[in-house]
Amino acid sequence: MLGNGDGIFQNAIVYPVGAYPMTLISADFNHDTKTDIAVTNNNDNTASVLLGNGNGTFQNALILKTGSSPWCLISADFNNDSKLDIAVTNYNDNTVSVLLGNGNGTFRNSTVFPTGSQPLDLISADFNNDNKLDIAATNFIDNTVSVMLGNGNGAFQNATAFAVGSNPWSLISADFNNDNKVDLVVANWGDDTGSVLLGNEDGTFQNATVLKTGSQPMVLISADFNHDNKTDIAVTNYNANTVSVLLGNGNGTFQEAHTLATGSYPDSLISADFNHDNNADIAVTNGADNTYMVLLGNGDGSFRDIYSYITGSSPVCLISVDFNHDNKVDLVVANWDNNTVRVLLGNGDGTFQTQTPLSTGKNPISVTSADFNNDNNIDLAIANQGDNTVSVLLGNGNGTFQSQIRFESGVTPRSVISVDFNSDKNVDLVTANWNENTVSVLIGYGNGSFRNQIKFATGWNPSFMAYGDVNNDGFMDLTVTNERSKDVTVLLGSKIWTFVTPRTYRAGCSAAMVAIGDLNNDKKLDMPVISSDGDLDVFLNTCT
Repeated sequence: MLGNGDGIFQNAIVYPVGAYPMTLISADFNHDTKTDIAVTNNNDNTASVLLGNGNGTFQNALILKTGSSPWCLISADFNNDSKLDIAVTNYNDNTVSVLLGNGNGTFRNSTVFPTGSQPLDLISADFNNDNKLDIAATNFIDNTVSVMLGNGNGAFQNATAFAVGSNPWSLISADFNNDNKVDLVVANWGDDTGSVLLGNEDGTFQNATVLKTGSQPMVLISADFNHDNKTDIAVTNYNANTVSVLLGNGNGTFQEAHTLATGSYPDSLISADFNHDNNADIAVTNGADNTYMVLLGNGDGSFRDIYSYITGSSPVCLISVDFNHDNKVDLVVANWDNNTVRVLLGNGDGTFQTQTPLSTGKNPISVTSADFNNDNNIDLAIANQGDNTVSVLLGNGNGTFQSQIRFESGVTPRSVISVDFNSDKNVDLVTANWNENTVSVLIGYGNGSFRNQIKFATGWNPSFMAYGDVNNDGFMDLTVTNERSKDVTVLLGSKIWTFVTPRTYRAGCSAAMVAIGDLNNDKKLDMPVISSDGDLDVFLNTCT
């Protein structure tokens, strides 16, 4: 959501990511001075990186492999090469994955470092004052925090565990007692407390002191909410539907919590100045009622003017940044149950603009964009799983779209792609038809309309597609994953524009995703396939 500078935000823009997006961050991963975002996808063991265009929009997601059930991610330069890296906690692996950045928006394969049992939250700081970044993670089952000191080359020393309260969920670092040493505060879900660990500047910490919070504290932030130059904290209380604000005394202790009402099950929290009054405000997502709220700060530790907005299904993460360079704070929300992130543009007064939905067919499931009518404006096509159609929405060039035109597809279209298959310089559409075991090709006329579909047989339950000239004959070919038959269908294009007899390649358990690219630099397109169990099968091209 792009900010208008008064705390109001413009309509949300939705970007597909992986399954069950969990945690979001923003940074400049490719050194183009434009803000990018990254998100962990908890259910498919990946992270998505979306490079920013500098105007509040983003490119298609780059998928990075992580460990099992990635939860939290952070970005920092762990190997001192002036390129941003990523670190991710893997809840089911008891590890942290570190992915070193190449400086162009891509990342190297991950290196894994052990933590305690079921790590959740993750932060980086220099805990031992050696000018090398260290990391710390909460271990939900162990009731500890793991501190891993960095070597400055992207590797980390073995973890040291520090005891905290029951079921630690999140942690933050700051200098809470003004001794110029990095301290930690941890939210303990299981016993409704916070733990304060004052740092010794050698990578160790003093025994934890206890803070009282609300029921099931979850997410922590720190800021100076009352302008006294002392660090304060705020924490979401998941089971109490509140946020606790604890004003700092400047010596590592805090005043009793002041409680703010939220929506149902608050699960993400950030602070920024949404209305340009130089006071720290708060925004919180409410997972059970699919909303987010903005609470404007008064500058004395109290808050006013609660604004509530509808998001997607089960919002779980929230970040703020100025995506379109208008000096107004914008928001991004990750929505767990509908596998999207929403970009909301801010109005700059503490409020956000209302979303304007675009009508599609029934149960839209997949979208592609291209210029279907050759007017140099980007259009949209959406596969509608519930009524066996494709909706085409022609773009006006200003971010708005004309009313949909619907075209018939096969039964239960699961995905849609756009490409020029017959070399007439007009964009065509293809749908993978889950319950019919076919793909439908709709040849474009170049004016935004399409011919009636032509169907081609695939394996059982086709779901995902990719295209390229895999046999170097100058004609576009199509690859399709078939989840139930656990294979990939390759349909080779021909001069008269049709597909010849399909070829089938066995993949792993329930083939889910396929891509096309030259993986071994032999100028032949290869085919990597991801299965639902996380296996990667790579088919190297042997065409002559």
